[in-house]
Amino acid sequence: MSNGYFIEKIKKGDFLLSNLLDKEITNKLNSFDLIPINLIFIKDVQEMRDKKIPPQTLIIGHENDKEIKEKIVHISCSDEKLLKDFMEIIK
Repeated sequence: MSNGYFIEKIKKGDFLLSNLLDKEITNKLNSFDLIPINLIFIKDVQEMRDKKIPPQTLIIGHENDKEIKEKIVHISCSDEKLLKDFMEIIK
């Protein structure tokens, strides 16, 4: 459950945001010289709303061109368990 703070993990050397996108979409973005640098996910399910738990936010992004080239990504989340589960997904 969120305590109002974000926890950040850094994954180095083997992950790009484009790994999460469909290859066809990535190719189309590249044709316009667009590179994804941030993605935001929101977990907001009815059970959470019923318990008055605020939505959980997970932000994943590169902070600059160097991080894109070196495949470094920052993952921030308002929920420690959600962050851990997401880290398992992108292993």
